[in-house]
Amino acid sequence: MRKLSVWMTGVCVGSVIASAQASEPATNPATSSDEVAASSVQISATRDPELKSYRQLLKGLNAYESHLAKAPGSVFRFQLIPQKSDVSLHDVGLRIVSDDSSIPIPVANDGGFTLPRDKKAETDNADLLTNQKKGSFRWRPEVRSAGLTANTRRLGDLRLECEIRWAVEYDELPFLRRNMFRAAGGPCHSSMITVIYFSPFKSSTVTLVSGERKMVLTLLADGLRYSPPLHEQSWNDDAVIVFEPVAQQ
Repeated sequence: MRKLSVWMTGVCVGSVIASAQASEPATNPATSSDEVAASSVQISATRDPELKSYRQLLKGLNAYESHLAKAPGSVFRFQLIPQKSDVSLHDVGLRIVSDDSSIPIPVANDGGFTLPRDKKAETDNADLLTNQKKGSFRWRPEVRSAGLTANTRRLGDLRLECEIRWAVEYDELPFLRRNMFRAAGGPCHSSMITVIYFSPFKSSTVTLVSGERKMVLTLLADGLRYSPPLHEQSWNDDAVIVFEPVAQQ
C-alpha cells in the first residue's frame, strides 16, 4: 500500500519539519548560553509580519509535557529557521502581542527561543510576532537530550518533536489531509506516513544504533534528508542516529 504523504520536510512548524536539529523549569530550562535579549525593533512597524498563534504553540508545549517519557530530562525550544538568504537572526525581534500587551521573548543566536506560559496572552488569543516579513522563517520544535555528540540524535527526541509538531499543526492542516493522517494512526505512529528530518550536516551515511543492532537509514541524494522509523517500537527511545559526514575533498 502506498504511503499517504510526506508530512515533515525540514527541521519547523508549518505545513511541511524536522531536522537534527525548552519552557519553564518543569519542562524547559534555558538551553543556550548564546541567548540574546529580544530586539527593541518595533514589530508593529513591519508590514505583514511573520507570526504564529500563541495558543497553537502552547499546544506544542502541552504535547511536550504529555509525552515527556520519550525524552525525560530533555530540553525543548522552538526555533526560527531563516527561509531567505537576506534574513539575519541577529536582526530578529520576537514578542507575544495582543490588543493591550506586548511581551518580549529572547531569541538565541541560532534562532532558538523558550515559550513562556502566560495566562493573559492565552485568554487574549495573542500572537507571536517577529519584526520580519511573512515567509522569512519556518518554525520548528527542537528537543535535545543531554550527553549527545554533534553527530548524533536520539530517536526518542525525534519522536517527541513529531508529537509536538502534530499538536501545533493539527488545526492548520487541510481537512482531508488531517483526517487521512488520523485514519492512518497519526504521522508519529504510522508506517504509511513518511516523516523526513534533516541531518546536522551533509552526510555520507545515517545509521540507527541500539546496542549491537544497527540499521542504515535511507539518505536522500542531497545528503541531508532522512526518515527515521518513528513508528517501529522494536527500536527503543534510547536508540541513537549517527551521522557520518561527507569526506572532505
